[in-house]
Amino acid sequence: MDRTIKPMTIRQLRETFLKIDFPEYQREPDLWTKDQKQRLIDSILREFDVASIYMYQKDDGGLECIDGRQRLNAIMSFLGANPLDEVDNGFALKFHNEISSSPNPFASLDTQTFRDIETQPDAPDAAAALSVLLGYELNVVY
Repeated sequence: MDRTIKPMTIRQLRETFLKIDFPEYQREPDLWTKDQKQRLIDSILREFDVASIYMYQKDDGGLECIDGRQRLNAIMSFLGANPLDEVDNGFALKFHNEISSSPNPFASLDTQTFRDIETQPDAPDAAAALSVLLGYELNVVY
């Protein structure tokens, strides 16, 4: 069995998310609370490392998520592009992080949704936050 590690940006994830299969052994897609989802986005915007996502490349070219469903769903819910998240899809930022004493560099965007940020790229910090978020590389192990 070959193992390959390739980065996938959140921009690329946004384009492929609906094509990813989630097998039955994966936990339900909505186990994380909104607070947990917000903490993940906070960590991404601070450019902290996020645990790897594990995928299986199927013979037909499709992808099957082996591990990382909650992280993928949280990211896509923040982007407002997760049809499986009926409660938190499009949730707003809330910056809070116990492991870092420095403020989030995008604190001016606290309480904003991705849609707010994306539709107002000239707002202070918006363009930089979009660049960090959409360019953030998740390590994907195939």
